[in-house]
Formats: sequence, C-alpha cells, structure tokens
Amino acid sequence: MILDYDTCREVLRDHTTFSSGNSLIGGPKMPHHKVFPSVFLLDEPRHSELRGLVSKAFHAETINKEWKGRIDEVTDDLMEKLKGQNPINMIEALSGPLPVTIICDIIGVQEDATQLKQWSDKFADALGDLKLLDPLYNIEDVRERTATYFGSLPQEIGMFFMSQVQDRRTNPRNDLITKLTKATEGERSLSDWEIAVFCGTLFFAGNETTTNLITTGIRALTEEAGILRTVYEHPEKIDDLVEEALRWDGPVQGLYRRAKQDVVLSGKQIKKDDALVILYASANRDSQKYGCPAHFDLDRDNKDHLAFGKGIHYCLGAKLAKEEAKSALSAVVQTFETMRLVEEPIWSPAPCFRGPRKYVVEATPRT
Repeated sequence: MILDYDTCREVLRDHTTFSSGNSLIGGPKMPHHKVFPSVFLLDEPRHSELRGLVSKAFHAETINKEWKGRIDEVTDDLMEKLKGQNPINMIEALSGPLPVTIICDIIGVQEDATQLKQWSDKFADALGDLKLLDPLYNIEDVRERTATYFGSLPQEIGMFFMSQVQDRRTNPRNDLITKLTKATEGERSLSDWEIAVFCGTLFFAGNETTTNLITTGIRALTEEAGILRTVYEHPEKIDDLVEEALRWDGPVQGLYRRAKQDVVLSGKQIKKDDALVILYASANRDSQKYGCPAHFDLDRDNKDHLAFGKGIHYCLGAKLAKEEAKSALSAVVQTFETMRLVEEPIWSPAPCFRGPRKYVVEATPRT
C-alpha cells in the first residue's frame, strides 16, 4: 500500500515500471489472465491508441463549447424542482441526477438513464462485497465472488451497450457512440466490444465519481464553518471550493498498479507481479505536502492533488467533472443561506469510491 504523496506520484507517473493491466486484484495468477479491454486497465501502446480515439470528446474546448450550457441548464432545472423541499436529500435532488443526465447525453443513451443508474449503483455496492483489497484472492476466488455478488449484471450492461453500438452502425446519431463507431487511429478502429466496454466504463466512472465530488462540496458548505458564506461573498472562489473538495476527500480513494519488474520503492523491495494499492486519499492528506491536511482551506495555494491521478492515466473526464461540480455548487451557494445536516449519512461500501448514498440537509433559502 503506497501512502505518501511523493511515492504515489512516482508510481502513477512511471507506467514503464508499474502496469495498469490486470492490476485491480491481487493473487499470483492475475498477471497472466486475459486483459479486460478497458482504457483504465491497458498499458502502452494500446492505452494511448484507445484514449486517443475518445479524448477529443473530453477536451476543455469541447466541454466549454458543447456541454457547459447544457450542464447549467440541467442544474437550473434540478434546483427549480427542489424548491419548497425541506429537508432535502441532496444526492437524490442534485448531485446524483446531474452527472447521470450529462453523461447519458454525451454517450447518447438518455432514454435509458434510469435503468443505467440502477445498474451503476448495484455495481458500486457489489464492489464493496468483493473485498478487492485482500491480496490473497486469486482469479478463481474472484470469479466465484463475482458470480455471487454481480449475478447477470455485467452481461446485462455489456449486451445493452453492444446493442447500442450495433444500432449506431446503421442508424447514426450525434452522440459519442456514433463517433466511436467511425473513429480511427492510423489503420486501427474500435471493435463493437471495445466501444461497448468503453461506454459502460465511462458511464459508471462519469456518474459515480462526479456525484461523490459534488456531494463532498455540499458537505463542506454544510459542515465546515464559514465556507458557504465565503463562497457566496466571493463567487470567484468556486474553483477553490472544487479543488479543495477533490484534495480533502476525493471521490476516488485509490487505484491499483502491478510491478512489471523487481524494483526498490522508497527503500522497500517490490517484486515483479506484486500488486500495489495507490492510496490517493492518503497522499492528499500527507502532512509533508499539505499543511494542516484535515482542514478544508479555500485559500490553499497548493492544488497539485492526486484526486484525478497522474501520468498517462490522468482522468479523462476531469474537466467535465469540474464543470459539473462548479455548476451545481454555485447554484447551491446562490440558493441557500444556511444548510444543516439532519441525518447521519449512509456511505457507499465500495472500497475505492468515497461518498454517501444519502445526504439530507435542512436549508434556509436566500431572500
């Protein structure tokens, strides 16, 4: 387990020594198991080939031009719907539906948003039961546990996105699925299965993590003294609010790598094929990097956190997530004068994802 900031950053940036392929689970047989074709689990050169085919959709210019207005529109609609509610489950009312709506718009599966969200929540909760952090599990154990906890879920999600891809081959639309069916990198194009895997991964990552980010910002506005008033009086600090929320309690607590060779890391011997857990959350609370790391500080100058990772696997949707968080949190600040937590939060059991499933506040509207 890699805990300090400098070593976490070193591992994340060194993709030649530390592999993302088959890195999610411990056990001696995992390195030789067939790689699942997700961009998150691929090494070079295939990683860059696949990422290059999809990255244009998430460039800052694309987000600003094509999606910022839509994000604000959805936020305004959700805030209008929650007027008069008190208490308010902020996840159900705002931080949950906003990312789901936007990622469904981008992928092109708006009509199936409710079903996809149900699958996504079930997937995240099942991850909490798999105990993926246990290094003693091998692939046979994981297969058995996967069948027990996920049931037919992976097949249902896979078949859904496969049908969507096949539909776009004959009935193109102005959406990401259609763009991916036409995308090429040199002589290489994506297979239907690769597109389906990517879209399924993108939907899960694009709603679960952003929901957690927005909720963490709401937690800071609710539980940290003076933050709500400060951001209201200084709206330019919305960027600081989002960045500090990412550092303070990031939506992804950590991910995994596997050593490709014997290597000494911070004085410790790492053997080839050893699994490493890179704990972003610990790195972002490293007191050698951040003064008073448990304190939520809007004026913190150091914004070089690891919430989105580092290196070639830096989060593809970072710009989109930040824009959604800024839109939602700005609306909350402008709408409510005070917020008070009225129920103990119910937290997700997933080992890598940090966020409550329910967050209920009493809010006083501004007059």
